[in-house]
Amino acid sequence: MKAKSKGVESLYFPQFNEPVDSFIEGMLQGKLTWSPKTGQSLIAQVIPHYERCWNCRKVTGVVLGVSIKDKNGNELSFNRFTNDGIPQFLLSHGVSQHLSRHKIGRIEKRYSKTQNTSYLSNGCFYCNALMGNFFIDNAVRNYFDGFREPICEFVFPYGQEGLRVKSDWYFNGRQADHYF
Repeated sequence: MKAKSKGVESLYFPQFNEPVDSFIEGMLQGKLTWSPKTGQSLIAQVIPHYERCWNCRKVTGVVLGVSIKDKNGNELSFNRFTNDGIPQFLLSHGVSQHLSRHKIGRIEKRYSKTQNTSYLSNGCFYCNALMGNFFIDNAVRNYFDGFREPICEFVFPYGQEGLRVKSDWYFNGRQADHYF
């Protein structure tokens, strides 16, 4: 028989929408965690996007971004392909070998007339035309209901890649809500 404190039945932790007594019990069972921690194994899932190429008009794939998850499948962050360091992060983990199977162009340095510079970018699978940062940023807006299935995934140790993921509290696999 569990002992219950008097008057705590109506108290709860709003960040997790959890009653106080069950939160304390879960906390003592190790269900309250801070994630990610340096060295923690995380999962990176490469998310594709398909659209007509501006140059050849064929439907081509591009890397939209990478979804970072913990070992329980909780999404910690989504990083657009255009975020600093993401193309390098993907290339360093051998993503290139998966692209052609999914009709996605190579990730390589291309010149952008708009930006008047060269940078690592997506390209059309068929004609290798630059599918640049503006294209990716606009494409992300199409996915408010969720992303396509990933084309590949890999495990990496957090903190050694220069990749930033916002750490937060999790209780029983659920991220804390923030009110301020």
